[in-house]
Amino acid sequence: DEEALGAGDVILATVLGFLVGVDLIWFCILISILLGGIVSFFLIVWLIISGKYNKNALMMFIPYGPYFIISAFLMIYFPAAIQFFLPK
Repeated sequence: DEEALGAGDVILATVLGFLVGVDLIWFCILISILLGGIVSFFLIVWLIISGKYNKNALMMFIPYGPYFIISAFLMIYFPAAIQFFLPK
């Protein structure tokens, strides 16, 4: 059985928590889940348009690890863009 967040994702989130800070890791996880959802949406649309969408497509899993890395990269290298979304 696949899980939404596996042990590797938890370890990666812990390391990123040390990197971006404990107070920002929740926002980092939120950004990564949103990025994964956006990519998943476009993947489903592409499967429907190409005619490859079937019951087996529902069992496709997308790892969260790359989206954790992308969100941490955004928070570290583009903090001005992230500050817009954080409460003052």
